[in-house]
Amino acid sequence: MDIYKTASEWLAKGIAVFPVPWRSKTPRVAWAQYQVRLPEPDDLRRWFARPTPINYGIVTGWKGLAVIDFDSFDAFWCWRDWALTDKIACRLVDNYQVVTSRGLHLYIYLDQPAKSIGRPPIEVKASGRYVLGPGSTHPSGWIYTPVDPGAEILRTPSVESLQPEGFFEEVQVRAQQAAVAPARPIQSPKPVSPWDQVELAGPPLPKDAVRQIKSKLGILDLLPNQGWKPSGGYFMTGLCPFHPDAHESAWFDAKHNLFGCHAGCTGSRPWDPINLYAAMNGISLSDAIRELGKQLLQ
Repeated sequence: MDIYKTASEWLAKGIAVFPVPWRSKTPRVAWAQYQVRLPEPDDLRRWFARPTPINYGIVTGWKGLAVIDFDSFDAFWCWRDWALTDKIACRLVDNYQVVTSRGLHLYIYLDQPAKSIGRPPIEVKASGRYVLGPGSTHPSGWIYTPVDPGAEILRTPSVESLQPEGFFEEVQVRAQQAAVAPARPIQSPKPVSPWDQVELAGPPLPKDAVRQIKSKLGILDLLPNQGWKPSGGYFMTGLCPFHPDAHESAWFDAKHNLFGCHAGCTGSRPWDPINLYAAMNGISLSDAIRELGKQLLQ
């Protein structure tokens, strides 16, 4: 996601934004000033129009903007079950939403000014607060991702219209009780790994399919035209296809068949050919294994 473009779109709506270091939540500037004034377009160019990765904050309160911050999907579904029964709140369940590292942000506009309320697992962030904008990267490496980039942000009369009386407090108490409750005497289901998902998706692949795919597929098969140049030892450098790159930020380890980007496109770890194929095609790791297995092994 182009952070400069996205931040500019928020500013065009009359919503203040400000820079935050990549993989951080801490503002890079004294952000309180943007509670009362909008940044200039030149500020956005200076902050965001560079190839280096960066996050940005969206200041809530502008134009009545508020964000319901659900710390877990359980909290969101709990609220959604109630909202679907309410004639006002039901309009908001499909509002613009952004998946966070643990839950979801639901964006709304309030007709009446409001202060932020609530505590995890549900908060309403209104005047005097901010959230990391979509396209930003959480410290864990998770990228804040819109559920539907084209969804609207609708208006609602007030914070009170978003909840039955005492609802946020009730959810908080329930979350605290769940945190201290004794473990249920049942066996937890085994987590489903990408390999298990592949096995469930169709005819089985060879048990060593991942190893075979990596042995048959090279980084250069996927990125043959990056202008690779020797950079000492097994390493080569070239242009990264995942961001506007004028500095040959990408690197390729010919010995270990790994791809990385000094600008942070691959996160904290380099990618093997399966990771790279998944990123290039916008699919999950399990889907990448399945597709490559069909192409190379069947």
